[in-house]
Amino acid sequence: MKTIIYILLAVMLSSMFIPNHPKQKQEPTRTVTLQSTASNTDAARMNQSAGIIKKRLLAVGLSHFILVPDPAQATLTVRFEKPKDSQRAGELLTDKGHLAFAETVDRSRILSQIPENDRLFSLMDIPSADAKNMAADVLGYAKPASVKAVNAYLATAPWWQKMSGTMQLAWGIAPNDKHQMVLHILKRPEALSGLAVSEASVTDGQPSVQITFNEAGRQTWQEVTRRNIGKPLAIVIDNRVYFAPVVRDEIKGGKCNITGNFTHDELTRLAALINNGELPVGFRMVR
Repeated sequence: MKTIIYILLAVMLSSMFIPNHPKQKQEPTRTVTLQSTASNTDAARMNQSAGIIKKRLLAVGLSHFILVPDPAQATLTVRFEKPKDSQRAGELLTDKGHLAFAETVDRSRILSQIPENDRLFSLMDIPSADAKNMAADVLGYAKPASVKAVNAYLATAPWWQKMSGTMQLAWGIAPNDKHQMVLHILKRPEALSGLAVSEASVTDGQPSVQITFNEAGRQTWQEVTRRNIGKPLAIVIDNRVYFAPVVRDEIKGGKCNITGNFTHDELTRLAALINNGELPVGFRMVR
């Protein structure tokens, strides 16, 4: 009988010390599937792509994920333990990451070739050749909603097809202070590619990404800046212009900086793209 009483007392006393906190709900995971946009994607390129994306994610502080390539289906599956991490990953999952440094073309060369009353004038704002406070490499401006229509028109415009062999048009990365997208005119071929870069790092003070060129890139960069003094030079990733500063002098140090209205997080993601190379195939997010 005493034994039973002792057991009951022990149960009662132990219940008094059980924390009165509900069990924490396990946060649901988020799975993202990336589909290769290439017609033929072999296992080697899928595995290489998986390695590059993994390095990109780790470079911005994302570590709680599992990445599984499936060469048979030409897909990459990324399972994030924290759903918000999938949002932070963003374009690091799908951007090909082709880095280019491009010389620019003076807008007067194109304006002289566009026919009067051309449809392009109704799709975007194209200031006249003598417009003031206008960057030399900018053709014009368009509302974000009109960008797709502009691209579709230029793909078939006869006057542009004649010129597109030696130059290309590339939109800026974000709208300007008037909420317009900026269309830049770049020379073909590019002056340097990402192969000329040894490292990209985020700097303190005025936020920027500092790019350091390798030995071959350093010499070419010096030559390119020498012949473009007084002209804009564009830094481009996947045909989007991130920065197009006017060259003030020949640059001998083998470095350049990307500055602008970027947050520290955006610059960190940009450095992650540059440092880890270009994906061998493109991807689109399917879910």
